[in-house]
Amino acid sequence: RANLPNITLYQTETADFNGFAAGANIGRSIITLTTETLKLPLEAIEGILAHEAIHVKIRDVFIGQLMRFVSMGIVIAIIFLFKDFFEKQTMVLYVVVWILMMIFPAIYSLFTQWMEVRADHLGATLLDDGNVQMANSLKQLAMKQDEAIENSEQYNIDDEKENSSDKKMSSINRDKWFIRLLEFQFFSHPPMYWRIQSLEESFCNWDRKKLKNWCVDRFKESIPDKVIKYFAK
Repeated sequence: RANLPNITLYQTETADFNGFAAGANIGRSIITLTTETLKLPLEAIEGILAHEAIHVKIRDVFIGQLMRFVSMGIVIAIIFLFKDFFEKQTMVLYVVVWILMMIFPAIYSLFTQWMEVRADHLGATLLDDGNVQMANSLKQLAMKQDEAIENSEQYNIDDEKENSSDKKMSSINRDKWFIRLLEFQFFSHPPMYWRIQSLEESFCNWDRKKLKNWCVDRFKESIPDKVIKYFAK
């Protein structure tokens, strides 16, 4: 359905729930799913495959690698061009490197999240049940990932913690604003709750309107709800 004749599907032995693509639709490309991911229902596996197929088809993998090389080149160029100045002002060099370390992840996150959202919605067009199936695929994947993380964590629980009624964290639920800020501005993928919500509340396609909605939500979801409500009055 994605019209990718030169692509190979691999299975890798690991306890993680995940999948990834490699190659840029130039010659042969691959999609790899973990053994645990292949234990999900068929509809969920189809959704994950459709998402990864879009990454290959529109060369997101190649663009991501290119961005990394460009980022490294910019850092090296800045240090090389101002080498004499930095040798005299070592503290300034530390400050510049620190600023670049903050700026580049934010810029990289902007582009990679755009590619992930686009892959969700374009991938949904390859599925029989469209957005509904893609949303359910992400939901089942997220729930299994949360379970795996919970099972792998080991705590020294004292009596107070054992008797407490702390709620378990879930990636399919909207988190506190500071966590949302980090996820939207610095992570390579948007929060899973938002990806699922975006699919459930929109039609099956990808256009400028969806791109605009993502840009707006990326800003709004990074701000405390009280601030949004205050300015909305």
